[in-house]
Amino acid sequence: MPGTSSAGVCSLTKINLTVKQIRFLRPDVAVVYVNGHRDGPTKELTGDAILTLVMTKEQQGWTIAAFQNTSVAPRG
Repeated sequence: MPGTSSAGVCSLTKINLTVKQIRFLRPDVAVVYVNGHRDGPTKELTGDAILTLVMTKEQQGWTIAAFQNTSVAPRG
């Protein structure tokens, strides 16, 4: 979108995340699988992704130790 700042594009974008599975490797370490969908102001900025997070339980709560975001190609 010519003339639109990245802040403007972000304000026009909606992201939906759904936790699909949590797998505890230990009581203080979990792998979390998430499906994501982004509705952007253009077709190029709209899409699906699968997110994988490794989370660790620390004194202050759960934190993200590692994160992988993989785009999913549209069907059709």
